This record gives sequence, structure tokens and C-alpha cells, in this order.
Amino acid sequence: NKVKEVKLAYGTASLEHPGVKMVAWERGKFYLGGRVSGFELPKRVFPCLTPLEVRALLPANKDVVVFQCRNPVHRAHYELFT
Repeated sequence: NKVKEVKLAYGTASLEHPGVKMVAWERGKFYLGGRVSGFELPKRVFPCLTPLEVRALLPANKDVVVFQCRNPVHRAHYELFT
């Protein structure tokens, strides 16, 4: 039920909201969910930690802000990090 989903996620069902518009126009009719198994970690030519390994390195009892970018970091992102 997409209307219920967007109301719970975004607090509105208005197509003026970009998230609601994305759910309405870009998502398919069916979603799949559940445990994913049978996959191996990707082979990389550079060091890359798993999410569990990253969490273990984070300071306890401190708020942490993270940023994930699917594309290479460019200058504006770099400036935010430094």
C-alpha cells in the first residue's frame, strides 16, 4: 500500500513531496524483502571494511554522522569532510 507507506515514511501523501513522487512514479508494483544470503564480499583492489567492521571502530556513546555516495567523491563532498 504505497499511500500508507509514504504517509508513515514522509508524513504526507502529497505528490509535491519528492520522496512521495519517487515512490509513486519510480517504484514498481512489488517489493522484495527478507534475508539475503549466498553472496560473497566483492573483491577489491583497495582496502574496504564491512559495515560490521566499521561499526566496531566507531566511538562508543558518541553521535556519528556518515555520508554515503554511490559516485566518486568530488570537491564539494571533500570540503564537507575536512
